[in-house]
Parts: sequence; C-alpha cells; structure tokens
Amino acid sequence: MREKESFITLFTNLSADSFSTDDLKKIYRLRWQIEISFRDLKRELGLEHIHGRKKEVVIGEVYAKMTIYNMNSRIRNHVEKRKKTRLRLERAVKRKTERKIDFTFLMAATRSFFWNEGTYTGAGLIKLLERKTESVRPDRPRR
Repeated sequence: MREKESFITLFTNLSADSFSTDDLKKIYRLRWQIEISFRDLKRELGLEHIHGRKKEVVIGEVYAKMTIYNMNSRIRNHVEKRKKTRLRLERAVKRKTERKIDFTFLMAATRSFFWNEGTYTGAGLIKLLERKTESVRPDRPRR
C-alpha cells in the first residue's frame, strides 16, 4: 500500500537562501498555534459578529469585549483560588480528570448578573461558579 502524499503551499517573503523548506515548515507550525489561539480568543470574546461598521465602533466593541473577558478571567481566578473550590478541583485531579471553571457559563452568568437585575447575588454567583466546572481534556481540540 502506498503512502498518501500531501502538499503544502507556503508564500513567504523570507529569503530562500536563509531558510530551508524544513525551517519554513517549523515556522509555519509555530505560527499555526498562534492562529489557533487567536481563533479561540475571538470565539471566547464573541467577536465572530461585530455590530458596527465604522472603525471607531468596531474598536470600541473589541475593547469592551476584551474588558469583559478580562473581568471574567479575574472572577474565574478568584473562584478557583477559593479553598473549597481548590479542594474539589484537587479531588478531580486524583480521579485523573482535571476540572476547571466553565468559562462559557461564566460569561453568560456574569452578563445576567449585570443586566438582569435579581438573577444572581454576588455570593450566589460565586457559589454557582464553584459547582459549574468542566473536564480539561488536553488531547481533544477545543469547541
């Protein structure tokens, strides 16, 4: 049985004298991880659909969503540092399944906390987040 052949076409402004094909493939692999990280961040921030057309509006929306993302990251870090949550997450590690706060749920819950008055109290939100975790599976691609 013959091996399946595959081809990759790369366009670059790097000098062919300075970089071999193997060098370019290594650089591309490194860059690809960065692109995946940007795609994941874009998805987490909800930037697939921008609501404005003017440059200033788009920039404002990106900054606003990044601010919300950073705030939620701080909330997640606070919840994960709490003793009760830390103990529960450590027990999950003993079960060979690492757990982390479900960030997608966190984004929705904090949105409800700020814009739907009475949905959560601050303490209620923290308690809910302590229970709402998801498995970390490093060998699987992110959703």
